[in-house]
Amino acid sequence: MGRKSREKRAKRRLDTANGLEWLLRYWEALQRFDRANALAEERWGRGIPAPRFGPQTCWQDFRSYLLASRPGDTYDSERFGGIIRGRRDYVKHASIATSLHSWASNSRRVYQVDEDLALLLSATSFATLRMEDLRFPFDGFAITVDSPVSYAGSSFNTFVCGKVVDASGKTVKVFTAVSAHISEYTEPFSSLSSALLRTAENGTRVEFERLARDISRLTQKHSTRSHEALCWPISEEPGCTVEDCIKKTFEMQADSGEAELVKHLSVFTTVARLVFGVPVYLQSLEPAKRDASGFKKLPREAVLPDPNVVTREAEVCKISSTRVLSPAEREILRRYRRNPSGEIGAHFRCGHWRRPPGKGADPDAPKTVWVSPTIVRQDRLPDGTAAPGAKQIL
Repeated sequence: MGRKSREKRAKRRLDTANGLEWLLRYWEALQRFDRANALAEERWGRGIPAPRFGPQTCWQDFRSYLLASRPGDTYDSERFGGIIRGRRDYVKHASIATSLHSWASNSRRVYQVDEDLALLLSATSFATLRMEDLRFPFDGFAITVDSPVSYAGSSFNTFVCGKVVDASGKTVKVFTAVSAHISEYTEPFSSLSSALLRTAENGTRVEFERLARDISRLTQKHSTRSHEALCWPISEEPGCTVEDCIKKTFEMQADSGEAELVKHLSVFTTVARLVFGVPVYLQSLEPAKRDASGFKKLPREAVLPDPNVVTREAEVCKISSTRVLSPAEREILRRYRRNPSGEIGAHFRCGHWRRPPGKGADPDAPKTVWVSPTIVRQDRLPDGTAAPGAKQIL
């Protein structure tokens, strides 16, 4: 393999893991912004003292903390924030930090899923899949998709899964969906939040208010892509199906009205089927095929001139579908993923997971056999018509 070919592949792997670095920069900018507002409130507002400890003051240490993380390390929730149930913005701040630490300390693995596999998993039901059926390869890992998941004007192509223990002692899985456009907002927001923090510490109130208006205008400009990251913590309930656990999560997080909740539930259905589906899919493969593509560590030269990016030691593995979709199947599945709560079509059947042959009556047997989505009874299509997406010669 020539040098240019190696560089091209290294660049592709770097682009694949890039969402994790931008997610960290986004979290850092959020902490600077919150710290600046807390200091401004202390100086010019009601005199409420700004926090002296926690993520608002320790955020600068988080990057080096992640880079130094190793398997078995315990997450420092006092310094960087733990799982908080309640206001969605607090959940976001804490979930991002816990997801990133879980990824960095457990595996640094990134599964790159091709479009056909992502579409098939998005149309595979987990209504009867129990939490016990899931055998995650690691307590923390990331998934990227070639075909982003669209929601509320934004597109998400990176998903981080982490496993943490919350304040009550419950094991919680935390999912963070990262926007494909996160850098477009984070880069200017990071610069403005740094200036805002410096002004809150040593500047004037007039200066501070001007910068705050600049940030407000920036947020308004990106309002059609307002979701730089969506986060959901999910409690594991023994004997509970994955679907029931998700519903319970959204009942607890329903703080912004039913309509908004339905939107989040719809996009999370797609995200959950991807994140839950990839580990089960890997289990369903023959042992020799599970690591067929192998994990490729990002070469150090690929991340320079900044050696401190969090993806410095990321390992990327390409996962492809063993079944190649036809144009008709691909188009139907794309339509379904845009509205997973709607009807999928009279001639299409969703996929599902079942127990291996001979284990159907064993309630403890994991469901590792995939019955994939498929078009059925094409012969029943009306005369002169074709399945959506099928190529027609006129």
